Amino acid sequence: MPALGSQTSRYNRSVTIFVALGSFTYGYCASIIGSTIGQPGWYQYFDLPLQGEPGYATRTTNAIATANGLFSAGGAVGALSIMWTCDHFGRKRNIQFGSALSVLGGALQGGAAALAMFHVGRFISGLGIGILVTVSPMYMSEVASPFVRGWLVGHHAIFLVFGYMLSAWLGYACYWATPVNPSFAWRFPLCMQCLAPALLLAGSPWVPRSPRWLVSKDKLDEAMTVLTRLRQSPDDPDHLVAREEFYQISEQLKLDEQKLRATGYGVWRAVWKKKSYRKRMFMGFMIQFGAEVAGPLIINNYAVILYTNLGQTGGIAVWLTTAGLIYNPGGAWLHDKVNSRRGMFMVGISGCLFIFLYLAFQGTGCDTTMYLWVSEIFPTEIRSIGMGFSLFGQFAATLIVLQTAPIGFAQVGWKYFLLVVCWSAVFLPIIYFYFLETARLTLEEIAQKFGDDVAVHITDASQEERYKLEKIVERHEGAMEDLNHLFGTCACERNQYTVVIPTSSAALAEVIFDNSAANRRSQASPVTAWLRVPLDWHHSSTFAHFPDETHATIKRTFSTPPSPSSPSSRDQALPPTRRQFCGYCGTHLTAWNEGLHGQGRDSRGAYIDITLGSLLSESLERLESLRLYGDSEDDEESERGNGLVKGEGAQVDNDTHIPTTEGNTAGTGVASASSGTPTQRVPQHRMTGRGIPYFEEMVENSRLGRIKRQKGGQTSADGTRRVQWEVVEIEEGDGDGVDTAEQAGIGVNGGGSGGNKRMRMDI
Repeated sequence: MPALGSQTSRYNRSVTIFVALGSFTYGYCASIIGSTIGQPGWYQYFDLPLQGEPGYATRTTNAIATANGLFSAGGAVGALSIMWTCDHFGRKRNIQFGSALSVLGGALQGGAAALAMFHVGRFISGLGIGILVTVSPMYMSEVASPFVRGWLVGHHAIFLVFGYMLSAWLGYACYWATPVNPSFAWRFPLCMQCLAPALLLAGSPWVPRSPRWLVSKDKLDEAMTVLTRLRQSPDDPDHLVAREEFYQISEQLKLDEQKLRATGYGVWRAVWKKKSYRKRMFMGFMIQFGAEVAGPLIINNYAVILYTNLGQTGGIAVWLTTAGLIYNPGGAWLHDKVNSRRGMFMVGISGCLFIFLYLAFQGTGCDTTMYLWVSEIFPTEIRSIGMGFSLFGQFAATLIVLQTAPIGFAQVGWKYFLLVVCWSAVFLPIIYFYFLETARLTLEEIAQKFGDDVAVHITDASQEERYKLEKIVERHEGAMEDLNHLFGTCACERNQYTVVIPTSSAALAEVIFDNSAANRRSQASPVTAWLRVPLDWHHSSTFAHFPDETHATIKRTFSTPPSPSSPSSRDQALPPTRRQFCGYCGTHLTAWNEGLHGQGRDSRGAYIDITLGSLLSESLERLESLRLYGDSEDDEESERGNGLVKGEGAQVDNDTHIPTTEGNTAGTGVASASSGTPTQRVPQHRMTGRGIPYFEEMVENSRLGRIKRQKGGQTSADGTRRVQWEVVEIEEGDGDGVDTAEQAGIGVNGGGSGGNKRMRMDI
């Protein structure tokens, strides 16, 4: 049996580990300045005063703050650039961009001949890691299975701490080379910044492109091939997991695109105008900004200064950083066991209260969560924008903190760290009350946490939904064909549904206009309009507006008993019918009965009737493009030869040529009232476009007037073009088609010709 939600291949794990070299690059480049400012040779080469010497508080601290500030500024620019480049060029291409810039920045720093050159190198390096730290967890998240996403995306934090550790140990080891070669002691660790991104750049051609990005760009064959390799398993020889995930990704992208188009906003406006997107943007920014203000880079970059101010000397900073080899992998492993992003993050933030245990709390709970969480919360269409903006928050925080930290430590010492404690006390309630859980859901299913629709459920699907999904995937062989999505909702939008119509099977859907007595009563309307589709094409969900609302109160079901046929009525017997409607606004949504089983165009499956009026306007237009109704050309073809349009199971008025479905709600053929012979069975959506049949029948030969039709046509001389026309007029009731009282043999008041006439009402 396939391991639903957790199936992953060795190829998937290998790709994740290799891409994590970008995470290693960030960890090393971001913290190497911590060992650089501990090298006497660096101060000597750039003629900067050491701590305790005159000018340290001005020249030296400003040089350090500038180096860190430029690095953070470059990171902010790199993260913001992802908002456009990652969607336009793709995740893989941006990994290559970031790697190349990191190599260049590391080379400029290691070979710096002047402080200005060193600072330029820091900015370019920051630009590269701003791209890598944003795209690496995004890519890992997009290729990971939902139940193991914590561990796989956690590789970003694991390799990040590898970078922290290597920079600390390498700087510590090179420190002992100072008496022999003080320049080597600080240049070699800086040059090592080039190693990991160079390896990543060299191996990147063999990294697959993100399947979600490929689907968004309509590269469907490549996306399916990549997903098959990522989810390959001996327990799943038919690649069912990959096919279902591909189907879910495709459907969700189409759903999000149509929903976005319905708002009238472009993607860049929607992230601020659409409430659910705006909430995601706020949450992502605050996760990154809040985590960085909580102090990790202060610890990593100024560990030597901080622990010295606390009276600790020797290699304590190196050993505390090395302990991250336990904390970060442990945190990544725990994510798929605890399944609470919020709980893990709060534990990590609270660690600032324990200065010597800070890295244990931060590495286990915060480091792994801050990147995992932001990589999950955004839908594919805005993931690049959301990730870029969120990581901009991280670099904005580091720019503020690292610019002020050396000055703060020089002025007030360790007490500067109290700012971190105060911020954490404010930030913890924000996390608890405003941040949403996202564990154990696919990236597409997380949309429901923010109040958006989910096109297809997999990990949280009910047994019925699983059955529907498997049938669809089997029918369409991996959902590779063109699908059309129709969306509908009740008036209060608590009930929302999606109808998925494969283009190649669109003929199975029917638009039905029904004026039978049973449906007139249930809808309180002279004519009802329905979309009849196979049951497994219909997917619905409910959304509570208030905490006390439940699924049962939102979607109500009314079952009508069977109606016996009556000799005096044209309405035939109906089986028990189950009608669903909104329990708050009362909108009628669907109707289903046993009579619909096997009565559609595909006699093998069950069908459901959906009220046409509950569809969104855009979906109604989509129905027209699918030629499910309003097809005048088909009407003309049906009329040719006998002047009649006969819907499936319709009765025909030979005088007015108006089809009705009176007495045939189940869609089966019945005898014509006039001829006693069955009507011709043609596709029911080929109905006349003249208006509502019931209204025309009511108007005809009544006081309301009479309907007059004129038809004509003309063919061009060469026979290549033909124009046909039809004029429908409603004339006043005094016309030729209305009998007067005298003609009808009915008495006239006053007996004179000038008296009021009582005309016959033939309705």
